[in-house]
Amino acid sequence: MYIGYMNYLVAIFIITGFFIMRYDYPSYKNKKMKKEAKATKFMGRGNILLGLFLFAGNWVYNTWFK
Repeated sequence: MYIGYMNYLVAIFIITGFFIMRYDYPSYKNKKMKKEAKATKFMGRGNILLGLFLFAGNWVYNTWFK
């Protein structure tokens, strides 16, 4: 029996990235806080990309190496 947490990590990274890009980034951009807007854009996109890479890596591992 295998119990893994990879699916939870993927979902958390993608969902938090979406929320950062949806709510935090526009508020900083509207307040003209350039450094904070740039940092939140980087973090939001980074979370989404990390979630997608983890999903793809997990799929490759489970398909070909397991």
